[in-house]
Amino acid sequence: NGCISSRTFKLAKHCPQTTIIARPEVCTLKDGSITVNVVPDYAPYSYSLTGNAYQSANVFNALIAGNYKVYVKDKAGVVNIYDVLLLNSCTVAT
Repeated sequence: NGCISSRTFKLAKHCPQTTIIARPEVCTLKDGSITVNVVPDYAPYSYSLTGNAYQSANVFNALIAGNYKVYVKDKAGVVNIYDVLLLNSCTVAT
């Protein structure tokens, strides 16, 4: 009959509940770490610090102090990015 119906939908990006633990580097020992814990809604997840090379392990070790981007990709290929500041806990004795 020539009727046209339309409806607008707002699609939300899936943002899993994520906890990131950043363990500071001690002085210049390159021993900092980042641990990513994700509630397993869309498991399995893979993790990256570059956005290219993903790994199944949720821990990154042997890190120096600095700014990092943590990429978390779910089984559907959706990527969420988190900014992490890894501190240096070098204490100077006086």
